[in-house]
Amino acid sequence: MSPRISQNQWDLDQVLPLGQPIEPQYFCTAPPGTVENFRKLLSRDVFSEADAQVLYDYLMDRQGDLSPEFLRMLGLWRSDELKHYEALRAGFTIVSHGLGLMNGSVVSRSRP
Repeated sequence: MSPRISQNQWDLDQVLPLGQPIEPQYFCTAPPGTVENFRKLLSRDVFSEADAQVLYDYLMDRQGDLSPEFLRMLGLWRSDELKHYEALRAGFTIVSHGLGLMNGSVVSRSRP
């Protein structure tokens, strides 16, 4: 594996631990609309990254037309994209939790 590809080896729990909160004062002192706008941005990215699985499945249905090198890269790409999805989803959940705190409700923070 090339050094560049191995740079994509990372663990979500090391980058963004499940219990990692954002302190409530950050939500309370953010300019109006900032938290909700960031949450909307994250939600779009979550859906975009999740589409990687759909593209992967589509390409795997046509793997006879693809080179072995491309298929090796495709597996690494899919793994990395799904990690992005998990990280963005975790960030979305944390921000949603902060919005819930601001609005007096609680949002679940579990990972599937």
